[in-house]
Amino acid sequence: MAERPQNGQTQSPGTHYITHSDASSFGPLGWWNPELTEVLNDLLRALRRKKGFGLFFVQCSPAQADKIIKAIQERFPQKRLEQFELNRDSETLYEELLEEYQINSYDVACVTGVEQTLYSYEDTKRLAGWTAAEILSYSWKGLPPLLGHLNRQRETFATHLPIALIFFVPRFVIDYFVQRAPDFFDWRSGLFKFSEDSETLKKASQDLTNDQYDACTSLTDEERLEKIFKIKDIIFQLSELDYVQKSNLLRQQGRLFHSGYDFEQALDCYDRALESNSADYISWNNRAAILLVFELYGEAIESLENAIKIKSDYPSAWNNKGLVLAGLQRYEEAIESYNHSISINPNYYNAWINQGIALKYLGRYKESIECYKKALEIHPDEFFPWIEKGKALFSLECYQDSLKSLDKALEINESSFAWSMRGYILTRVGLLHEALKSYRKALEINPDYFRAWLEQSYVFSKEKRYEEALSSVENALNIRPYETWAWHERATYQEKLGLYDEALESYNKISELRSDNMWDWYYYAYGFYYSGQYRIAIDGFNKAIELKEATYLDQSSWSAWFIGVKVSYQSNPSYLFYYGKFISYLKLGKIETALFSLKKSLLSTHLYRDFWKLVTTVLVAGSQGRLRYQDLSSTFDFWVRHFGIKR
Repeated sequence: MAERPQNGQTQSPGTHYITHSDASSFGPLGWWNPELTEVLNDLLRALRRKKGFGLFFVQCSPAQADKIIKAIQERFPQKRLEQFELNRDSETLYEELLEEYQINSYDVACVTGVEQTLYSYEDTKRLAGWTAAEILSYSWKGLPPLLGHLNRQRETFATHLPIALIFFVPRFVIDYFVQRAPDFFDWRSGLFKFSEDSETLKKASQDLTNDQYDACTSLTDEERLEKIFKIKDIIFQLSELDYVQKSNLLRQQGRLFHSGYDFEQALDCYDRALESNSADYISWNNRAAILLVFELYGEAIESLENAIKIKSDYPSAWNNKGLVLAGLQRYEEAIESYNHSISINPNYYNAWINQGIALKYLGRYKESIECYKKALEIHPDEFFPWIEKGKALFSLECYQDSLKSLDKALEINESSFAWSMRGYILTRVGLLHEALKSYRKALEINPDYFRAWLEQSYVFSKEKRYEEALSSVENALNIRPYETWAWHERATYQEKLGLYDEALESYNKISELRSDNMWDWYYYAYGFYYSGQYRIAIDGFNKAIELKEATYLDQSSWSAWFIGVKVSYQSNPSYLFYYGKFISYLKLGKIETALFSLKKSLLSTHLYRDFWKLVTTVLVAGSQGRLRYQDLSSTFDFWVRHFGIKR
């Protein structure tokens, strides 16, 4: 309790009576160093002299806050002190302070936990970074309720609470008050900054830098920010001589930003870590991982070569180098890097997975399957290798084995991708009813899965359930309205339902999207051909030819299904586009121009090469028993649709 006035004294509101002398300094405390003792004495003198309402900010760690509160209690035993701890849900303070004051008439209120009320706000993430220009130029929004409350109640505090109100906060909260609650902060009677001693900083640094990247990914956004700010507070207190410790902390801060997908902030941290310690090979490696996200392959390679130069047996750097080379589609070189990584650490799961993917892109599916088997030996409970193995088996047309692999993946993790992939394979083997069940499961897990909606529409169309097919593709377009291929399918189903005007709207949408894909314009052109608008069709075929000549190499990779067999071509498909012009000009009665287009089509060596590829692929499939003649109807539909043939 506050000391009562004696000898006829009248107590003035807010006057603090103490038993200590008015000496200008308080004695030393055993657990403070001289520098911190002086800051503490400044705070105690300010508390002693302040009459009426006083607002104080103390920048310190939570552990220091406990010690400072204890010191205040020891120095002013006659004053009643109350502690108020805020949490993430706290939105007000005045009402809580007033209610307690009316009951206990305290003299000092010590408030902790203000930072907890700020972690969920977007503004806070900006303050977590290092660039002052970003902080100043940031469009502040979403004022946290507590700070809005403090701004509004500023004068009410002073009128009704004749107390010393002390906020114990970390550094970033001071920055936040300056930006978001300046009216309240400007009323302060003092700001007192307490730094940590070197041993405490060292211990805190070790505790904060122990977590690897995987541990960072399991944190919530609020937990991640809390660690980021703790690191930042320590860095501000480090000596210039502690460059290794500073580099380690900045690297850990980069990991935290990286795991929260804040790549620009992460890159800034890694750059600063390397400014502090250029021999930090882990930061060179992590920096490259961020540059890979930004597709800055040249800079990423340079960073990785720096890491490898410092530590040549660092498997992560070799693995990341493989990823960069794969991003450049230099798959053979990527495989060499993955092999180097595996030679250093034969149990490196990620390197085995990445090598399998690179082999897949080279069409070496059997070798890729062996990589996934190795990965599963290391982590048998991971579902991703089962998925990739299933995809590779599908590419080898081992459909039953592919389904078994996907089923194994689904036992571990019911992912929407695995269910959708399962539906696709079941469609290929003609089990349409089972395929629809798989797509439904995929969409139950993820209703916004574009690919599942689109592929489900194909299955409905195979069953001639065109209304359901149309509904499914429209759901897909609600998710990704820019996908021209989905607009093609929409037009197809509308034509099947006799909705020709609506189908033309779909084709026009493809034109509006200004696609640079020759196949988009090819299908666009045929849509208008079948609607009788032959001049627009010719424009579409011309656009496809123009894009083929301007954008694509002479040899383009494309594929089509014929009687249940996938035929892969490596050719120039312009002969298809000239054929479309031929039949369109024929409809317009322009025989000479039509024959010129037909000549361009028939004189293409690619036409005969592709025909031979089709024949040999089908013959091989027939000898292996893989032809599915039940698909003959849909194959005939293909020829009808793409070559102007009438039934």
